[in-house]
Amino acid sequence: MNSRFEVDKAGLAALTARRDKSFLFAELLANAWDAPGVTQVDVHTLAVPGKPEVTITVVDDSPTGFTDLSHAFTLFAESEKRADPEARGRFNLGEKLSLALAKTASITTTTGRILFDEKGRHRSPLPRTEAGSKVSLTVRMSRPELERAAGAVQTFIPPVPTRINGVQLPERRALASFTARLPTEIRGEDGNMRRTERQTEVRVYTPPAGQVARLYELGIPVCDTGDTFDVDIRQKVPLSLERESVTDAYLRRIRAAVLANCASLL
Repeated sequence: MNSRFEVDKAGLAALTARRDKSFLFAELLANAWDAPGVTQVDVHTLAVPGKPEVTITVVDDSPTGFTDLSHAFTLFAESEKRADPEARGRFNLGEKLSLALAKTASITTTTGRILFDEKGRHRSPLPRTEAGSKVSLTVRMSRPELERAAGAVQTFIPPVPTRINGVQLPERRALASFTARLPTEIRGEDGNMRRTERQTEVRVYTPPAGQVARLYELGIPVCDTGDTFDVDIRQKVPLSLERESVTDAYLRRIRAAVLANCASLL
């Protein structure tokens, strides 16, 4: 049976290419941090000699690895993350955007291995990992773009020890933590994403030196706010597909909650 839709890789890559390259690290790290039982994540970058290309490799130690490798190449497939408000994914889209930009890529995990190249994808049962997953992408990226993206990763708030090229990301200590009832998104009984509200933890941080204050979703930056504090929402934030903005109404809710709970820090 023919599929109703087909996706043009070049077209998807063109839509994605205008984004800052730090999104590649954000998408790959979000998947690694959400992996069940993960305790360590390593990121490696390697500039390809003589070419404006970089290979990015992310390795995690999740005991189970990728349980369903088809999710790596199936747009908007059903995902258990959609039912968990405290998991970072909801569209099952991030890996596909990364793969669309990649010249070549590979995913090696406990359930097998998939290679992606100019001819398409090739699945092989071997080699596979005993635990964890290894995702590697070679993408077009200049040295300045790599430097900016790697610098942006330094401002992420990792939930587990995370190293980039052997150097652990800085541990960021929260100035304050409180709970608030805030909007979120979660899969309904019909399988569709629904807006709802629930109590969640909110963590407040001092922004890194020279960095404008931002709003975060589970340790991943969403957008600049220009406020006094970095604010990390510990559940899904209602976002656009590009994950780069929130509504003014949502931001007002966050500011009111921070002011009510952190006035003594001002």
